[in-house]
Amino acid sequence: MSKFLVTALCGLVFAVGFTGSAVGGVPTEQAQADFFQVVYPVDPSTISGTITPLTPVSPFPDTSYWTSLGITSTPQCEPCNHEGTPSIDADDFHDHVLDSMPTNKGYSPIWHVYLVFPTYTGVAAVDQAINVEYAKHLPTKSESAVVNLLATTTVFNATTYPVAQIIDTGVFFLCAVVSPHAVH
Repeated sequence: MSKFLVTALCGLVFAVGFTGSAVGGVPTEQAQADFFQVVYPVDPSTISGTITPLTPVSPFPDTSYWTSLGITSTPQCEPCNHEGTPSIDADDFHDHVLDSMPTNKGYSPIWHVYLVFPTYTGVAAVDQAINVEYAKHLPTKSESAVVNLLATTTVFNATTYPVAQIIDTGVFFLCAVVSPHAVH
């Protein structure tokens, strides 16, 4: 999928509100592509309480925290405020991962947006352990890598915690994937 420009060409065409029985006039039973926003972790020592996708992290998270976790890349969206909230939120720093491309059987330009987000507990030490394991999977560049991240667990004080969760945003949008040469 690295051959395709997704972020630049589709980042501005989110069609929020296409939920329910039809998506832009197309029944939801028809093929849809999964569009994962894999969120980068937030330093739990900087937030009191449980971190959610809409937890403000303004002005920006400290990228040295990502480096301390062993993350050597920056998110594709740094930040992208797709939902249009008034602040920079925890989910605004993420990578985009598609489950298919035009040559795959079942591909559809109707994309269903999911967040892949750490399973924060509100306990800083547990959340840090979750972030350490979660970070080992970044950057996530394929659907199989997303599935692997979602299946990952970590143990803290003899308790097993899932590292990541998938959140259905209820958002669909229409966007064709094109080659990198389409921008020239």
